Amino acid sequence: MAALCGLFYEYENMATSKSVQFTFDGNTNAPQLISSQGALVALLDAVLVNGYGSQAVATLVANNEGVITASFNLTHNFKPGQILMIQGGSDSAFNGRFRVDTTQSNSLTFVEKLPGAKTASGTITAKVAPLGYEIAFTDGAFKRAYKSLNPENAMYYIFDDNLWTGWSASYAKICNVGIAFEMTDINTIVGLQCPYDAANPNQNWQLSGSGSAAVPGWAKVVYGCWAQGVSTHLSSGSAGNHTWSIIGNDEGFYLCAASAPAGANPNKSAVCQYFGKYQSFTENSFNYLLCGNLKRSAAGNYQDINSTFLYPGGLLNDFRSDCKLLADSTGVGISTGITPLLPYAGQYPTGSGISPVHIFDDTTGVSLLRIPFARQSDGVVEGELPFVHIALQSRQHVSNRMGVYTQQVFRHSNGNHFVEINSLIGANTNISSFFFELKD
Repeated sequence: MAALCGLFYEYENMATSKSVQFTFDGNTNAPQLISSQGALVALLDAVLVNGYGSQAVATLVANNEGVITASFNLTHNFKPGQILMIQGGSDSAFNGRFRVDTTQSNSLTFVEKLPGAKTASGTITAKVAPLGYEIAFTDGAFKRAYKSLNPENAMYYIFDDNLWTGWSASYAKICNVGIAFEMTDINTIVGLQCPYDAANPNQNWQLSGSGSAAVPGWAKVVYGCWAQGVSTHLSSGSAGNHTWSIIGNDEGFYLCAASAPAGANPNKSAVCQYFGKYQSFTENSFNYLLCGNLKRSAAGNYQDINSTFLYPGGLLNDFRSDCKLLADSTGVGISTGITPLLPYAGQYPTGSGISPVHIFDDTTGVSLLRIPFARQSDGVVEGELPFVHIALQSRQHVSNRMGVYTQQVFRHSNGNHFVEINSLIGANTNISSFFFELKD
């Protein structure tokens, strides 16, 4: 662990494991979320634990002002705001985590600077840096319990991406998810966990029923659907790659992925789900959220699989309220629902898109707002979703009210980058965008 910390904190301005990272499917050699059971945990292994997309760096030079420029022999496809892991330089000052500042097709500069002019030598590589987790437990197949390398993030993040007996391989792909305070092995949870139903403790990790009447657990990530929206049933799967982004750090991460692949419908917005810590306004020591699809419906029934934790309302097991609060500081209130408190902008925005000019120009009236949330049990404002904003203006809907998935990166005057991800709120509303702040 000491060696790891030494790598992260080698000098004062280096990006750290707490710095918010942006990863996405468009990077060179990025893992792809295909419609195949196990693809989601393979993606998480790469993004959370190992990093991905290693490329050879042709030259790595810092000028007199300390600005570092990396050049590549081919188009690199890294984006501004991403954090890269540089390895192999003979001068240790060039090795570590650096945030991309500006990009050209075959070169880029970093936000971090070195003290004076330097030129790196050695066999140097650059890859998208991992978010800072390890695989604490696995079943050797497609079930993982991820654990943050940050000791202040105490939870295990469980993803079961196996094809359960009784669930057809032709159905939509289901990855059941949960968070737990303690585990002794991949199948044994000790103490607090979420979601949890005292009347059926194993409900989240087992299939009930069979055929089109099968119900696959409880909290889940759904991918490989035939459609995205209200007219969806899980007994009809679809093949192809899914557009995805994961934004986060060693305190928590957002998984934003289209539930249906591009081949099913090219206009797909993201299903955004969150796993990790949040800022508590009530001094809750169990300040963790699981945001997954909580709809318990049979495979052949119509259901909505859109992530709607940005929708202001809904009951605990309704598709419009797919957040759960782990527990309050006394250890009670386990699996309490939450309601985001959003100033929704209405049905008819003035244009089909929001540009950087709109976002960062006060005269346009488009503001980026944080997203607080209240406990459903008593209405107390409990906390705030981390490093994500919503614009006080919705996007104009397009074909079938499904927005084309965007991964635009904006630069704020304060120096921070923002990534825009479209998310569909509901069946009869417009597209809204999340804006994730990439900050150190």
